[in-house]
Amino acid sequence: MLMEAVRLAGGTDRAKVVEALNKINGLAVSNGTASFSASKRLLVEPRNLAMFEYVKNDKNQVALQIAK
Repeated sequence: MLMEAVRLAGGTDRAKVVEALNKINGLAVSNGTASFSASKRLLVEPRNLAMFEYVKNDKNQVALQIAK
């Protein structure tokens, strides 16, 4: 998203990049679309994050589980 803002701003001038960020709406990203505004600064809400770990199960197979 930052790269798109720099592209839209035509350079790395901070004020222009911030202005460009605030205009981004519906940018195609790997997991859907993203928007950015002065009131919405997070692309991923913390409540939607999880940590995973690889563990060996009772059959000695590697499995992925949510970390405790």
